[in-house]
Amino acid sequence: YVPVIVLFSILASCSGANEYSDEPLFKTSFDDIAGWVPEPNLVYQNAHSGNYSLGVNPANEYSLMWKKPVTKISKKHLSLLRISAFAKNGDSENRSCIVVTIDSGKNNLFWKSMEFSEFDLNTKSFNRVEAFFGMPEIKDPNAVISIYLWSKGNSSAFIDDLEIEFSK
Repeated sequence: YVPVIVLFSILASCSGANEYSDEPLFKTSFDDIAGWVPEPNLVYQNAHSGNYSLGVNPANEYSLMWKKPVTKISKKHLSLLRISAFAKNGDSENRSCIVVTIDSGKNNLFWKSMEFSEFDLNTKSFNRVEAFFGMPEIKDPNAVISIYLWSKGNSSAFIDDLEIEFSK
């Protein structure tokens, strides 16, 4: 169980400009949600673009969660997920990650993470991180996909300009 605030349409807007298919592309700079929710993970004046980024640290281990029923993303089987963001370490540890889960009730159907340790990140500037995940075929109509930033190992990190892109 991950104690986080769930935001549906506020966190990511559908732009329709998916590079890989005609399936949805969700993106946010986190400026578009500032003020809508009392969120300790929104960090002012530490951003790649705009004024806000999303941060995690040992006191706030999990970030806001992007969460959507799989059946509301597409009627077709989506076989590929691309996650892209600009990331920066908040300390010398480089253990944070972006997590993707698909759950149905209390059953986990899929869990993957984009480990920041695989990228050359620092505490001075934001650098682009990107990962592609093969998606399992989900037939459960109650399945929900969730994506969030995790302060794994008590590390600190920031992300901005998050993109979540699906393709067949």
